[in-house]
Amino acid sequence: MTPTDGNQWVLSLTIAIEFDDMTGARKFYESREYSAARLVREQAADTDLMLVDGL
Repeated sequence: MTPTDGNQWVLSLTIAIEFDDMTGARKFYESREYSAARLVREQAADTDLMLVDGL
């Protein structure tokens, strides 16, 4: 966490999730089951998503 203005903090967090392949990652991201959680995440936080092949 990094302090910004007085009592405000900016949290920087990286989360990595491993899938067997890019198709599986996209299938999860676009799934009906994940869509509700994705909506909550997008409304609750400023996020960036990267799908990276081959790490």
